Amino acid sequence: MKIAWFVLVGLVRFFGFFLVRLDASELARLPKRGPFILAMNHVNFLDGPFLLARAFPRRVASLAKKETWDNPVMGFLASAAGAIPLDRDLGDPAALRKAAAVLADGGFLYINPEGTRSRDGILKKAKAGVVSIALATGSPVIPLAFEGLEGFSGNFRRLRRTPAVLHVGEPFRVQPLPEGGVREARAAALREIMGRIAALLPEAKRGEYEGAVGCAEVYTKTVVA
Repeated sequence: MKIAWFVLVGLVRFFGFFLVRLDASELARLPKRGPFILAMNHVNFLDGPFLLARAFPRRVASLAKKETWDNPVMGFLASAAGAIPLDRDLGDPAALRKAAAVLADGGFLYINPEGTRSRDGILKKAKAGVVSIALATGSPVIPLAFEGLEGFSGNFRRLRRTPAVLHVGEPFRVQPLPEGGVREARAAALREIMGRIAALLPEAKRGEYEGAVGCAEVYTKTVVA
């Protein structure tokens, strides 16, 4: 699969050049080695492949819905990209164990907390899986946000390249939750995480998490270098 991964990175970069004018210069701020959880907004089908290709030579694993492997071609590409099959209808402890193993080995794990594409680039309500993985592994989280990919479909129809930017925020850790009121604390921690992603976007794209930008750090703490 290593050769397939190199080929996949090359193809995404080659075709991506003609489709999108991407400014990914902030990725230079990513550490060379993990463990780090990369928590990013999910605009459309391009954001994941672009992140994986532009983060090269870092190997970034991700969680992907198990239905992806129903299509042999998509399944092969997902496996080549280091994706981990996830059953979204179950807790899927096997997938979480594999994700934890990636981090334990000093890797990067890419997660879309929203779980599904927004298509318009406006943040939607997220799910708390990222909180669970961060707490279980103790790995720091780095917020990322794509801006501009929401215009891809219209530009593609007009044979225009889409200008886009990939923003990278400061790493932080999710703090241990209190023994009482865990559900409420988990929701608050998720809101803080999404607030950090929202802070990388213009106000019009912050959606559900406009009010979470700049909120007090209670369940997340910025990592000091």
